[in-house]
Amino acid sequence: MNRKTLVFGICIGLVFGLMIGSFGTIAVNAASDWLTGSVEQKIDTLASIQPGYGIMMQQIGQRYNDLYFSAKSGNWGFAEHQAEEIQIILKDILMVTKPKRNEDAKKFLAASYPMIMDAIKKEKFPEFEKAFETLRNNCMNCHISQKVEFVKLKKPVLAISPVLAGVK
Repeated sequence: MNRKTLVFGICIGLVFGLMIGSFGTIAVNAASDWLTGSVEQKIDTLASIQPGYGIMMQQIGQRYNDLYFSAKSGNWGFAEHQAEEIQIILKDILMVTKPKRNEDAKKFLAASYPMIMDAIKKEKFPEFEKAFETLRNNCMNCHISQKVEFVKLKKPVLAISPVLAGVK
């Protein structure tokens, strides 16, 4: 590499570095301008932009599908990961951001999770399948309690995750 190319490369790097630094400052300033007011007003603003329950339930639905097919394929680590992620969405996110639904979420977790986690740890699909059916029934009980009984959850029939491609 000749000296001219090296100097040109360094100059371009410096220009881009300065541009990125400027954009970062602009982004930080813009980000801090929208969250104003008292602590209570800030909390209300943050609460108002949280995803709705329906959006989070779509995330749970994808993980429900992955949970089933990962266990069916014998990928027990991925099954455990999916079960834990569903629990996190319900317990750590939705119970905080949507407290009106806490009671049903607590009942669902208490009725479903010990059994499903135990079945995953045993790594036996027939036992998992029974626990999964209990989980599905408890999902439906929650849907009925939340007045969305028209959301009828079925046993998954097609793996949708690229991690589970080809599992039937």
